[in-house]
Amino acid sequence: MGNPTLDGETELKGRALYYWSHGLISDDTYQGLSSTLCSSLKTYRLKACEPYFITYLLEEAGNVNGFNVLRTECKKKRSKAIQQSYSLPAKEKSMLPTLELLKRSGLQIWIYSGDADSMIPFTATRTAISKLHLKRKAKWYPWGHNGKISVWSEIYEGITFATIRGCGHEVPMYAPAQALKVFEHFLANESLPKYTE
Repeated sequence: MGNPTLDGETELKGRALYYWSHGLISDDTYQGLSSTLCSSLKTYRLKACEPYFITYLLEEAGNVNGFNVLRTECKKKRSKAIQQSYSLPAKEKSMLPTLELLKRSGLQIWIYSGDADSMIPFTATRTAISKLHLKRKAKWYPWGHNGKISVWSEIYEGITFATIRGCGHEVPMYAPAQALKVFEHFLANESLPKYTE
């Protein structure tokens, strides 16, 4: 699964953390977005949260491309992608029970995220996976491609999670060779090899 929406509540919190940790929003806006009121699926659309989701995000993040925050070209028109990602209806149904069911049925699940995607950031995916309380088989480690670190991965019982370095929302578009290698390892049911110099 590429950049999947797994759990609405962790997605709200993960987005706020991602925006803040990547310097897109101020400390004050981060505090507002991650407050109990504004990070709950039941209350984040209340009037009190509106300034954080509408005004502050747009003013502070500017016209950054929400699907790839590393892209340096600026858009002539102000992009509302980041702000709109909060105004889209949050999925109140979590996919975590479905993942649990698939895992129990014996399917090997691989989830990957581009680390420059702020729409469904890897911080939200990592947080959602942690809610499953899975036994970890391999701790977070780097994987390389063509002599460079390209991916970080962590392996759990039944689920492998990988982030692809420098990629936005559509990983194969940004890094086709790395995406293909990840897919080949998935098909072969082989872990990504650890990076060594």
